[in-house]
Amino acid sequence: MKNFFKLKKYTQTLIFINIFFLLVLIFVNIPKPEADIFNGSFVSKQNIKNIDEIIFTIPDNSLPPRFNELRLIKKKDNFILNTQAGEYKVQPELIERLFSVLSTKQNFKLISDSVKQYTNFGLDEDHASRLQLLRSDKTIIGDFVFGKNDTLGINRYVRIDARTKIFIMPDVMSSFLTLRPGVWLDLQIYKHKLDKGSIRLIEKNKGSIIRSNKNEKAFDELETFLKQFSCIDIFPAFLINNSETEEVKLILGSREEIKILFTPMEGGDFILFDSALNNSYVISGYTKRRIDSILNSIYSKD
Repeated sequence: MKNFFKLKKYTQTLIFINIFFLLVLIFVNIPKPEADIFNGSFVSKQNIKNIDEIIFTIPDNSLPPRFNELRLIKKKDNFILNTQAGEYKVQPELIERLFSVLSTKQNFKLISDSVKQYTNFGLDEDHASRLQLLRSDKTIIGDFVFGKNDTLGINRYVRIDARTKIFIMPDVMSSFLTLRPGVWLDLQIYKHKLDKGSIRLIEKNKGSIIRSNKNEKAFDELETFLKQFSCIDIFPAFLINNSETEEVKLILGSREEIKILFTPMEGGDFILFDSALNNSYVISGYTKRRIDSILNSIYSKD
């Protein structure tokens, strides 16, 4: 009987211990609010319409500081890339995508509040990318510093409003963190122009060729190539016009005139000045040779 009570007491103790650990396990696994995680967006949807200037700064020690910045300015309903030589219209679809990402809520997890950790996360001045959003009066809507990706490559370290706290968030900004004009601009400069009207007349070397049944196929070939080719880059400097510059004038069915100037560059590429957009671009030597070949074909049929 004495052993029976001892066994009963032991069993009760064991049950109590099991219940205790079960309660501890349940308590440990109860979801708790994460004080170091918050859900938010870079910019509120209401504030998107107030953005009048977008400035990307991405350090590259191999280039002068002025080449480390891309400044997009709102003009009427579009954003433009402003250079010393002129204005280039930014693709509206890309701006819409950027604004959608900036106004979409993401999870930001606090990693550190130490300036000493900036270098470890690529947030120091020599490596970090910066995005600044300004109103028309130059007041700041947002100022964000982006560091490197985590080891998995799916998240990115960031500082918000240039404060010291370091967060990690899903990497939704990678495609926008570039200074390459070819990403922001549509470098198929004649695609939409020639979709709306065909070439009726060509002037080159003071000689004019009118579209006719005899040269219709060659005119079609020129239009197709001009609509499909893409410039390599913009030429953000004043127009270069010298003794080697060649000029071609296209007259469209709408009677609009497009004057195109070709100036050779070192290395085999060419500067193309387009009077319709009043801008200069860089095209490849292949593109220039292809245009010349089609033009020669048109003139040979005259």
